[in-house]
Amino acid sequence: MSNNMVVTTISISNKEGKYQVTDLINHQYENDLNQLPAELRENNFENLKVVYVPNLNITVYSINGKSYTDYGDRSLRQGMDSEVLIQELKVDAKKFQEAYGTPAKQAKLLN
Repeated sequence: MSNNMVVTTISISNKEGKYQVTDLINHQYENDLNQLPAELRENNFENLKVVYVPNLNITVYSINGKSYTDYGDRSLRQGMDSEVLIQELKVDAKKFQEAYGTPAKQAKLLN
């Protein structure tokens, strides 16, 4: 962070109790995080959780019961109740599964 703006990112994962770097300089995260409300940046994104939903190809940023995503017609600047978003995503995930579940299992889809 520099002047309340994200300048670079490093992603890590915990595999079998050991942390390792999985991604350096992810421009999507950098751009997305800089669009989130200023108060989140001012608190260094404390307690922020980043969740990627693969079948819908979206990223959700959640903190303190609010979620931020640019999925559909949403803006990363506008938070919404996490439970409401989860219910909406479940509906869309079911639709995806019904439409593309079999081809996806057969590895006939490309992102």
